[in-house]
Amino acid sequence: MSSWFASAIWIVGFSYAFLHGDLIGIGFRDKWSPLLAIALAIVAARAQLFMAMLPFINPGMILLLGWCLLSALWAPSAVFVLTQAISVIGVSMIAVAFSLSGWHPGRFESRLAFAVNILLVASIFTAVFYPAIGVHSGTDVSLRDAWLGVTYQKNGLGQLSAVGMILWTYLWASRRARAVIAAAGFALCLFTVVKSRSSTSLLLAMISCAGVVALLRPRISLRAGTRKLIIGALAVVLPIGIYIAVATPYLGFIGRYFGKDGTFSGRKEIWDALILEIEHRPILGTGLNSFWGGADAGEARVRAAVGWAVRNGHNGYLDVANELGLVGLALLIFFLGWYCVSLVRLARISRDHFALHLPLFVYVVLANTTESGWFFLIAPAHLVGMYASVEISRLLFAHAANLRAKKRQLALQKAGSEAPVAASRSGSIGAPPASGTAPRG
Repeated sequence: MSSWFASAIWIVGFSYAFLHGDLIGIGFRDKWSPLLAIALAIVAARAQLFMAMLPFINPGMILLLGWCLLSALWAPSAVFVLTQAISVIGVSMIAVAFSLSGWHPGRFESRLAFAVNILLVASIFTAVFYPAIGVHSGTDVSLRDAWLGVTYQKNGLGQLSAVGMILWTYLWASRRARAVIAAAGFALCLFTVVKSRSSTSLLLAMISCAGVVALLRPRISLRAGTRKLIIGALAVVLPIGIYIAVATPYLGFIGRYFGKDGTFSGRKEIWDALILEIEHRPILGTGLNSFWGGADAGEARVRAAVGWAVRNGHNGYLDVANELGLVGLALLIFFLGWYCVSLVRLARISRDHFALHLPLFVYVVLANTTESGWFFLIAPAHLVGMYASVEISRLLFAHAANLRAKKRQLALQKAGSEAPVAASRSGSIGAPPASGTAPRG
C-alpha cells in the first residue's frame, strides 16, 4: 500500500510544479503539506533502509538544503524562508520516499512518462476548448498565441514537453516501447513544445534526444574514447551554434520566429542588473526566495533598470548567487560536480539508465541558464533535477546491495563446498578397518 502512496505523491508533486495555481484553487501550503506528511511517514517507516541508502545520496544536495534552511537567520522574513526551505526539503523527501517504497529499476521513467502524458493531453484540451485559460493573451512576438495549457506559463509547457521528448526517445532507443507508440508520444511532445513557442526548451530537448540516440542507437561502432571525445565536442559546439542561430544576425530568422534576439528576449538586461545586486550581499545573499516578491528593495531597482515587472532573474545560477550568496552557488557547483561523478559510476553499471540520466542532467543544467529553476518549487528544472539525482542514488545503492548479496552467496557456497571435504578427511583418521579384514595382531 505504501508503494502506491509513494507513487501518488511523487506524481502529484511533479504535477504541482507545472499546474497553474488558479486551476487547483488551493494555496501553496495546502497543496504541499499533505504530500510532505505522507513522504515523511514513508521514510520513517523505512528508516533502516533510508539509513543504508543515505551514503549514496548526493552530499551536495544535503548541504544545499541545510544552507537554504540556515538562510532564514539573515533573511528579511525568517518565517517565510523557513516555510520555503521546509517545502524545498520536503520535495526532496518525496523523491526519497518514492525510492524507498516498492522501488524497482524502470519505475522512475514509467511514472514520469505517465505524469507527462496526462499533463500534455490536459494542456491540449485546455488550449483548444478553453483558450482563455490555455493560450497567452499577450501581443509580444514570443507570447502571441503561445500555449500554456494547464501550466503556469508557456515556458512551463515547453519544459514539460521537452522532458517528454527525452523520455519517449529513451523508451524507443532502449527498446522499452514499440516504435509506433514512441513516435506518437514524441510527436505529441513536439507539437506542444512548438505551440508553446518555447525555443529554449525545443533546442535543449533536441540536443538531449540526440545524446540518447548516440548512446543507445549509434549508427557506427566507436571506441569508448572516441565517443567521449565526440560527446565532449558536441557539448561545446552545440551551445555556440544555438547562440549563432538564435541570437545573431547570421541565422537570425530561426530566432525571430520564436521572438528571440541578441538580448535573449531582454534577459541580458535582467542579468546585468542582477549582478549589481549580488555585489551588495555577495557571501550570504538575501535568503532563500527572499529577493523577488517585494521583500527586498533590490527587486524595485532591477525592475526600474529593465523597465518592466520582472518576476525572477531568468537564470537559476544568478538567482542562487543572489539569494543564497556565493556560498550557496559554491554548494550548487559541488552538487552538480557530485552529480557528474554519480553519472560516471552509473555508466559503469547500467548503460541504459546512463543514457536517460545524462541527457536529463544536461537539459536541467542548460535550462537553468535562461530560466530560474533551482529552488523554485514551481520550476520543473529544479524538480526534475532533484528527482533524478535521488533516483541515481537509488540505482547505485541497489547495485552495491546486489554485489554484497552475491559476495555473501559465493562465500556461503564456498564454505558449503569445503565442509564435505573437511568431513571426509577427518573421517579417514582413525577409521575402523573395512569389514572382512582382521586387525593385525
